[in-house]
Amino acid sequence: MKRSHTVVVGRHRVEGEYDAVQLDDGSFALSSEDYERLGLQAAIAVFQHVESITGEELRFARKAMGLRQPELAALLDVATETVSRWETGADPIRRQTMLAVLLYLEHTARQGSPVPLAMPGNDTSPVRIVAA
Repeated sequence: MKRSHTVVVGRHRVEGEYDAVQLDDGSFALSSEDYERLGLQAAIAVFQHVESITGEELRFARKAMGLRQPELAALLDVATETVSRWETGADPIRRQTMLAVLLYLEHTARQGSPVPLAMPGNDTSPVRIVAA
């Protein structure tokens, strides 16, 4: 049975559908996989439809991808402190950064990770989008 669930991404409320699982007590729940998928979809929807994002929205997107601040910093080729300043609102988030994160969100939704994983024995580094 399809149910709707509202996800709050910073200033935005995003509603998505999931396949409900009925519990023994008659209530409905969503699986952790559906919860993670809805989080990614909500972050993508926000990043696609707004002109700018807040630090809280960036933090939501980072967590939806399963990344820590140092990992997102490495993907964006910035210092971890820069990600921290963005997330706390101390520094503004540039449009190029927002678009780079959107690409990583979309890749995560399709492939399960923000970047291609290096194969054992393969010395090539992951593809990175550099936000100037």
